[in-house]
Amino acid sequence: MKVIHRYSIKKTQNVTSIVMPRDAEILTFAAKNNEPSIWIIVETDNEPEERRFVLVWTGREPPPNPAQYIGTVQTYEGSLPAGYGHPEEQEVIVWHLFEVPSPRGTENTLPASTR
Repeated sequence: MKVIHRYSIKKTQNVTSIVMPRDAEILTFAAKNNEPSIWIIVETDNEPEERRFVLVWTGREPPPNPAQYIGTVQTYEGSLPAGYGHPEEQEVIVWHLFEVPSPRGTENTLPASTR
């Protein structure tokens, strides 16, 4: 059965690994409650696979090729939750999401406990 799932992306420039059903299709990259997220169509009966994403903010070096650009989103960082107070009290961070390949030799090597 096909369904749409949301996966959160960590606000870090390190790799975020997400286990999802094989052949999942990325629909969009946006922020939900100030949290970078991707929405994906998945076939729930497919075997799981690990996919890797890197979040880079403006002014930083993007990942090397062959990284695939997914999208750009803005979040608000500061002492107040997004939508509260004056905009000058919060810093806007612009994030750019890339999907990066797994290191050679680790493709499709999920532990049996995740299958």
